[in-house]
Amino acid sequence: MKKRRENILRSQRGFTLVELGVVLAIMAILAAIAYPSYTKIKDRAYRAEAMAMMQEIRAEAWITKLETDEWPAIQKYVKVEGNEWQFTTGTDENDENDENFYIKAERNGIIIIWQLNDKGQVTTLDAAPDGVTWPVEEGESEG
Repeated sequence: MKKRRENILRSQRGFTLVELGVVLAIMAILAAIAYPSYTKIKDRAYRAEAMAMMQEIRAEAWITKLETDEWPAIQKYVKVEGNEWQFTTGTDENDENDENFYIKAERNGIIIIWQLNDKGQVTTLDAAPDGVTWPVEEGESEG
């Protein structure tokens, strides 16, 4: 009877170091698998947020274009610092007819650039053409 009680107590003492190590290793593997998916989902959410805000800027720029037959002046660029996004608008200095207007959104290394044509249609670009002039604030260097 005494042996049986000792066996029961011995079996209920807890986990061994090896068992805890195996559990930690499994948790680390699962975290390594899940993290890249999490960052992709987070980036997609950030992009969706930026595009919603860019739609508002696009609408305002298009209204200006319809009313004045010109895109908003470069001096009146939009730079909104809400939700950590920074928005900048500009025109192509090489474009004599002012047919294209650009909206750039930046946040933590994510950059989205939209090009609006003279009909207000959007093209998403990886990078703006070389001739696009972005306003430069004091203390910044253009580059």
